[in-house]
Amino acid sequence: DYETINISCPNAFGGEDFTDPNSLHKLLLQIDKTKNSKPVFLKISPDLKNKEIDEIIKVADKHKIAGFICTNLTKSRDNKKILDENVPEKGGISGKVVEDLANEMISYVYKKTQGKYIIIGCGGISSAEDAYKKIKSGASLVQLITGAIFEGPQLMSEINQGLVRLIEEDGYNNISDAIGVDVK
Repeated sequence: DYETINISCPNAFGGEDFTDPNSLHKLLLQIDKTKNSKPVFLKISPDLKNKEIDEIIKVADKHKIAGFICTNLTKSRDNKKILDENVPEKGGISGKVVEDLANEMISYVYKKTQGKYIIIGCGGISSAEDAYKKIKSGASLVQLITGAIFEGPQLMSEINQGLVRLIEEDGYNNISDAIGVDVK
């Protein structure tokens, strides 16, 4: 079990922006005061720039944060993978559209924090290969929903079995050995 602080709600336009370092610091001060025994993760947007991610990491370093969930949905309509003209003007977009953005952010956060934080990889996972790419990019865990919606509940079992095969093919003893191996 863990708690997620979603500082990237894709459906919030206006309102309090917790990607702002001062606002995030104030929020996390209040969370630090709670008697929560579960680890706390910050879920971040794939639309953030590296400078913004750096600021979020600096704030997280001052608080009881276990890690990051990379990433939430994208609000951006500039992504070249968005080809469907029927995409709503507002709100978040999930699935394969987010995959490359999420993998890049996972690698960036893993490298920037030197593995200090647990990273949960999220975005565009619909196969063992997708999950493995996130692990090799620096994720310790993966999270998915869109893939399960379209592929069905058996997807999790297929991913687990596929990960065992991929780890064995690469000569690793366990999944932990593969975390971050593609990060340079």
